[in-house]
Amino acid sequence: MKAILLLAIGLVVGVMLGAISMHFLYSPLFGETPMNYQTIYFPKADTKIYSLARIWGITGNSEEVRLCSEPYEVGKKDQSDHCVVFFTDRIYYKKNGATGLQIYAPSSSIPPNIKDSVGSIRISVKELKNFDEVKDFERNFENYGLMTIAAP
Repeated sequence: MKAILLLAIGLVVGVMLGAISMHFLYSPLFGETPMNYQTIYFPKADTKIYSLARIWGITGNSEEVRLCSEPYEVGKKDQSDHCVVFFTDRIYYKKNGATGLQIYAPSSSIPPNIKDSVGSIRISVKELKNFDEVKDFERNFENYGLMTIAAP
C-alpha cells in the first residue's frame, strides 16, 4: 500500500513538473512560439496578402492560419478586421486570376460568416469535408497545382 501511495505521489509531482517546464518553454521569457510567415504577391493588382501560421499552447492544441492585408504582429493591436483566420495548422491555395485566391481548408477550421476578401483580393473557400479529403490534399496538393501555408 505504501508503494502505491509513493508511486501516485511521484506521478503527480512528475506531471506538475512537466507542466511547469512546458509553460516556461513556451513562455516569451524563453523565446517565441515558432511561426511561419509567407507573402502572396499579386503583381497585376500590385498588392500582397501576408500570412501567418502557428501552433501554440502547452499541449500545442491552439492553431491558426491568418491571411491579412497588412503584416500581422502577434501581441500588437487587434488586427482581425484586416485578417481572415482559419483554425487549423495548414491550408492550401491557388491564385484565381489577377485578384482572386481559392482556399481549401478543413470545414471545421472555417469560421461562420467568413469574409470574402482580404484587402482588395477576393477569396473563395472550398471546404475539405472529411478526413479522407484532408489526407488526399496533404499527399497530392502539388499534383492539384496548389501551394500550402503551414505551421512550422
